[in-house]
Amino acid sequence: MGAITSFELSVLHFIENNLQNPVLNIFFGIFSMISEYGAIWILLAIFLLFSKKYRKGGFALALALIFCFIFTNLFLKNIIARPRPFSLEEFNIVIPKPSDFSFPSGHTATSFCGALILAKTNSKWAIPAYAVAVLTAISRIYFTVHFPTDILGGIISGTLASIFALFVCKKIKKKSNFFNNGFFSGGRGKC
Repeated sequence: MGAITSFELSVLHFIENNLQNPVLNIFFGIFSMISEYGAIWILLAIFLLFSKKYRKGGFALALALIFCFIFTNLFLKNIIARPRPFSLEEFNIVIPKPSDFSFPSGHTATSFCGALILAKTNSKWAIPAYAVAVLTAISRIYFTVHFPTDILGGIISGTLASIFALFVCKKIKKKSNFFNNGFFSGGRGKC
């Protein structure tokens, strides 16, 4: 076990022994739950797709979430194959134990991916979107199902997925009338 992993395990034990309590379990449980499988972000993408004003933002969000899932969950997690903290040492896990690998955090990646797209779609959404993303990230450390560096990796992979989705949207917009006709005509968003 490396020095970084040992340090991170000591941080997680500190959190478990000194910060976890029933009130915070409920509070952080909400953020962990709404981000399970990217649920809140998928629902927002669907809502935006059916909102004429923000349809382009909904498309960008859906595309970003797909890229994020492929890059984070299918590629990085399986290539890096980092075990979860509770696989290395004993922790009292009060939420369902994830069965996939630890790095990067999929909850965090999806949340930061969604937050960036929402912030680009409407700047008024930036603070609440990033608040949900940050609290989701903290919840994953709080529940000791991720190492702190998993969270950092999730922030980076989610941000990269969003940037790539915005790049693809921009290319689609330049090369076709996809966003100028029919369903996507009008509306706001970065596509």
